[in-house]
Amino acid sequence: MIETFLNLEPSIQSIIISALVGFLSGILGAYFKYFLDKKALRDKIQIEHEYSERKKLRELVGRYHGRILEDTERLNHRLWNLQQNENKGWLDMDGNFSQPESNYYFTTTAYRTISLFTLIRLFEQEAIFIDSRIAKEGELLFQKFIKAFEWVLTDVDLFRGLEYETFRQKDHLFRDKLRLLCDSCITEGKVISLEDFQERLKTDEGQNYLKPILTFFDGLCSGEKRLRWDRLISFHLLLMVFINKFGYDVQKSSKGQILEIAKSIKNPQVLMNLVNWLSRLGLGKETKYIVNVTNSIVSNR
Repeated sequence: MIETFLNLEPSIQSIIISALVGFLSGILGAYFKYFLDKKALRDKIQIEHEYSERKKLRELVGRYHGRILEDTERLNHRLWNLQQNENKGWLDMDGNFSQPESNYYFTTTAYRTISLFTLIRLFEQEAIFIDSRIAKEGELLFQKFIKAFEWVLTDVDLFRGLEYETFRQKDHLFRDKLRLLCDSCITEGKVISLEDFQERLKTDEGQNYLKPILTFFDGLCSGEKRLRWDRLISFHLLLMVFINKFGYDVQKSSKGQILEIAKSIKNPQVLMNLVNWLSRLGLGKETKYIVNVTNSIVSNR
């Protein structure tokens, strides 16, 4: 066939070559057009997916931001108050939780804590359906703090290096127990009111569901030979940093206030563990002052 082609007139060869080039160009052009159109469609779908997920997460954070901020601020005020009055025995219940109206301070301290974590539970139940890997920095940071709140109340690694029975729910809360507790405090998709919380305390069944948080606060003070005070201080530090990041100017804590709370820690090892884990949770930059405070406290003890 090649021989036959070579024996043809040059003009005919040129026509054949032009035809072949045109044919091949058409095939290649169609292939590349298909490839480029397919890639463009794939990119369009990816962009639309990312936009949709970011929009859903932004709207979700927007719906919970104000409520979580309000709960963190109320709890922050209570923990400041406890810091100043913990030696007055207002949390001493000796296991008697059935008269909430006459034990207002204890009841409201437990309620403010569980209200925040129940709200966080509601947020997480919705957030699980959203692809947070493509979240913008603000929304992602909000989620990281939410995870850190749960961690600081439940994880025994906060006591790493100290003598502690990790298999007992003594100075920490089991994570699954905390979630069950929160689920029991949700009614029609909302956190139960303080009045409903008080009513539950009057029954054995209600107390049984709420027992983890009740026993955690019962008799809590800085002078006891337990580690729960340090866990509460760690939690308080995290609350203040969260409010400083997402709150209004009038809600924010000064560096001196953060230092004051950090100094009330009994075991500096707990602060060191807190700093290490906040970094692993992706909050090292946002909590850098806690790092500086920890270094100062550790070096002076």
